[in-house]
Amino acid sequence: MTIVLKYTKIDGRKGHEEFEDDVTEIDLSELDIAYIDLTPLSSCVTLKVFSLSDNRLEEIDLTPLSFCTALEYIYLQKNDLEYIDLSPLRACLNLKAVDLMDNYSSCPFIHPVLDPSVKVYVGYEEDEDRPHRDDEYWDLDPDRFYPKP
Repeated sequence: MTIVLKYTKIDGRKGHEEFEDDVTEIDLSELDIAYIDLTPLSSCVTLKVFSLSDNRLEEIDLTPLSFCTALEYIYLQKNDLEYIDLSPLRACLNLKAVDLMDNYSSCPFIHPVLDPSVKVYVGYEEDEDRPHRDDEYWDLDPDRFYPKP
């Protein structure tokens, strides 16, 4: 079954992307997205990697991702997020990391805290030090993780 993710760009133009509901990776990076409705993702139970990095998001509702039980990585770095509610991700038992680096406030207000085994990256980093999507393991100083273990 095909799902359609609809979004609005920073200039007001509308856009959409289509995926099969058995998709394992969705990359919507660098599209100047200011708003996106993630509701269609609630049927993507095989989704492992989801990226909305390098967009213009000021807020996002992650509730539909609570149905993506295979989800391992979420990339939301380089947006304009000041607040993000991660509580819907508690249902994602395979979640390993959420990248929130390089957002508007450099350290968005995160509520509530996830399981300590989930690495949440915040702040600003030089590009060569940042976790990258192709890395199998993000070997960073644990003191930079939020929440701290």
